[in-house]
Amino acid sequence: ARTGPDGHTAAPGTVLEADAEGILVACGAGTSLFVDRLQPEGRRPMDARAFLASRPVPSGVTLS
Repeated sequence: ARTGPDGHTAAPGTVLEADAEGILVACGAGTSLFVDRLQPEGRRPMDARAFLASRPVPSGVTLS
């Protein structure tokens, strides 16, 4: 994960973009976080491409 671009107005936890490169998630104060690797519960870590191939994450949804 790394910091993403600033300046959005979305609520924290909102998916701003999701593609084979990773998932861009809104954080507080207009900041964002770019997630390129993640670990689903009970599974091994994987890159965003593998995760999104089986679990599409549309822009605009709020992660919980």
